Amino acid sequence: MKKLKQRSILTFFSTTTILLFIVVFIFNSLVIQHLVFSYHDVNTSQTTFSTIQKLFHIIRSNGYERGRVNVVMNYQGQLDEMKKFRTFVTKHRQLGNKEIQGVFSELSNSQLKYDQNTLIQLKDKFLITQKLQTEYLKQFKLPFTERDLTHDDKWFNHMSVQIGTLSTLTYSIIEKNPIVIELKPYAKMIYLLTMLRNHAGPVVSYMKATTFNRSSLSLTRMEELKYRKIMVKNLIERLKIVSEDVLHSSTLNNINNFGIFYQNQVLIDADYIAENDIAQFIAPVDFRSYLKKGVNSLEQLNAITNEIFSQTVSIIEEKKREALLKLVVSIALSLLVFIILLINILRIYKLVYRRIIIAGQLMHELSANNTNIDIPDPLFNDEVGILEAGLIKFKGNILKLNNLNTKFEALSHQDSLTHLLNHESILGQLEKVHAESVRYDYSYCAIMVDIDWFKNVNDTYGHQIGDEVLQGFAQVLNRHIRNTDLLGRYGGEEFLIIFSHMTQKMASEITEKIKYDIANTHFSSEQINITASFGIAESRKNCEYKGIIRLADKALYQAKDSGRNCIVCHQN
Repeated sequence: MKKLKQRSILTFFSTTTILLFIVVFIFNSLVIQHLVFSYHDVNTSQTTFSTIQKLFHIIRSNGYERGRVNVVMNYQGQLDEMKKFRTFVTKHRQLGNKEIQGVFSELSNSQLKYDQNTLIQLKDKFLITQKLQTEYLKQFKLPFTERDLTHDDKWFNHMSVQIGTLSTLTYSIIEKNPIVIELKPYAKMIYLLTMLRNHAGPVVSYMKATTFNRSSLSLTRMEELKYRKIMVKNLIERLKIVSEDVLHSSTLNNINNFGIFYQNQVLIDADYIAENDIAQFIAPVDFRSYLKKGVNSLEQLNAITNEIFSQTVSIIEEKKREALLKLVVSIALSLLVFIILLINILRIYKLVYRRIIIAGQLMHELSANNTNIDIPDPLFNDEVGILEAGLIKFKGNILKLNNLNTKFEALSHQDSLTHLLNHESILGQLEKVHAESVRYDYSYCAIMVDIDWFKNVNDTYGHQIGDEVLQGFAQVLNRHIRNTDLLGRYGGEEFLIIFSHMTQKMASEITEKIKYDIANTHFSSEQINITASFGIAESRKNCEYKGIIRLADKALYQAKDSGRNCIVCHQN
């Protein structure tokens, strides 16, 4: 018989497994690397949109400051009559300067790519802006006849260039940084909105300034009005095209409404100015509401921009979760593959090792309180078999312990006397109701109930009778509670009712029935008659659930101060 060369099966399996490990590792590394880059792109998109949102806020503040300075410079009345306008200028000057300095700092410390020359130009222009701001503040203190109106054109033209530079910087950030494909239309919309804000504002301020000083509407400005009017119309049309099939229908309607409002309330008057001589211009009194309408149109534009930014935030968050989930799943799958390969090489060992591994895994699951696992019967009556039998007993003990824990958990949420929800539980449930009401936009009401003069019951009849009264009182309240409502003992003789999907008026009607029922019920073995006071508060969007409780509590104290045995609704 030919002598065979000795070979090791262990070596063969080990070599094969190691090679397979390497192949799988390289493949998974490439996949994970791609997913990491995708997640990085989403984060970069988030940073990009955060930065361009700040740039838009600067453009908004600069635009308001640019226009309102134009209006104040041409006002010929008393200085104190323009106090409101000067306050408006101060607000947006401070806000714009603070925001632009913040962006300078942020860009210098961030990893975002942008056009360096544009940023340098913007910094140079901002230095000039600060000088011009000092100059117009001096002009504001002078009567109209002493003002240097050349500063009006100098200021307005400079700020228009600065706003244009901000738009260019916005464009360079959008173009130079990776943005996930779903967000590219939104980025283009934001850029169009920065341009639209730049061109829509001057039409408003020029018009209002003309009502104060007709000579301010020079031929140059009239030509500028024509150009900006054309740009506004074109930008609105481009915005509609880009946003179609992308934005929510409500936002699309807002864009369309803005276009109609701006055309009918702003551009028609601007056309009148451009087409008539100054001598034929209608009296300023006819334009008292023009600035208000113009500012209203600009605020509509700001609201549209905020809606778009809000939608981008939702998309980015969704993309981050999706990218992170893919990354986690990919890593998890990679680990799973390696585990399977590792088990394959371990299978060549003796059966005892495999059984020990399984026993160890079962022990891990049981230690994590996972009882949804099947533990096989021992294969052999050996040391490992004793361990396997012990695991079966261990699982049984855990199931018994879990049943006891479930009972204790239920008891921990109940008030031991009334068997209603206790203080912590009712507040925990209220927090969930509040979150759902905000998410699905419905109302709920919180009713604080306090037994009137309950201390007298305890002092007269003793605490045992007082406990019977509390139990009977809880039963009366419970008769009026739906399955969707909540009832709990808030503390002492105070109870809290939560009526879900209910307005304050509806809650008040039900509370009247409860109040009547209480007044006509004899409580405890002593057949005691009692009354109660009620405070009702309806939920509101900008108030947390604890605030609703405070409002209901406040209403309850008003009920007590009003003589008790009554219902007080907190007025929104």
